[in-house]
Amino acid sequence: MKTSRLLGLATVLGLLGLCWAALVTVRSPASSGESDQRIAAVLTQQQTYLQSITSLQFDARSVVEYGEALQAAGVPAARIENALRFATSGARFRAESTYGNPAIPRTKTLTVAFDGEKYQTLDMLSTTTLSVTRSRAKDKPYPGMHPLVLIYGWALRPGHEHSLAQLQYGDVWSQLSADVVSCTEVTKTGISAIENSGIELKLTSPPAGSSADQTTYEVIFASEFDYLPVYCKTVLPDGFTLESQVTATETVPSNIGPIRIPRRVEWVSRLSDGRLSDAGCLEIDTSTLKVNKPIDDGVFTIPLSSADRFIDEDIGVTIRQ
Repeated sequence: MKTSRLLGLATVLGLLGLCWAALVTVRSPASSGESDQRIAAVLTQQQTYLQSITSLQFDARSVVEYGEALQAAGVPAARIENALRFATSGARFRAESTYGNPAIPRTKTLTVAFDGEKYQTLDMLSTTTLSVTRSRAKDKPYPGMHPLVLIYGWALRPGHEHSLAQLQYGDVWSQLSADVVSCTEVTKTGISAIENSGIELKLTSPPAGSSADQTTYEVIFASEFDYLPVYCKTVLPDGFTLESQVTATETVPSNIGPIRIPRRVEWVSRLSDGRLSDAGCLEIDTSTLKVNKPIDDGVFTIPLSSADRFIDEDIGVTIRQ
């Protein structure tokens, strides 16, 4: 088995672009207008919720434990822990990840920031280097996992930037209704033995009827949490599966009223033969969590003085200080 097929959650999210209770409505070519309206309402609610978050700041911690298959394939450690820090305001963001790989000192940090005009990357894993470009960011601009991007990975398609701004203001939601196969009311136990009740959408990408290999998604929007997507099962064409579950939330006061944020997200991914690929959790430090609070403009700018070397990627100039 090739190492590339033994990759865990981060790769699955990149490839994606990320029993049952009684059936209530099923969408098909002959589906009722009522079913279509329910699907539209669920998807519209997601964008409305995301757009209500005009700014967001928090520190978090992610822990990943790899299965035997990945360890045999050469992952650097059986368990890796990262310290994370995020600040977003509209399209602007700053994301930091301090790596907990035993082979890399914890003082080594990767920071990526976008000030509205240029992307800046401060790499402290070797020589401290600041790279700047005005070109479009990579598909995954954040150096670590963001809880909102994690629980909405099912909505992103190839070519979409895996960022909060993409989910808030991109063309994500106008395209998703074509991918919905069914809309049901369910009560289902997810991972961590948590019971989820609400509306489940099943989606395929590309849409059903396409001749291309399909990725399938089963997403539950919890009625008790204002239809936040608390559970998702993703199955890739080769049988690789990923289950994610919101196991705790935090309701935070804001200028427009209380806003619920996923505080802890857990996941398990398995290879097509059922063996564990990886499992982990991402948890926000609630003492640092701020929603819709002003963020100083300087947060989104990395000063030149912070690096030993500066690279302008657009013109190919490297300057050593």
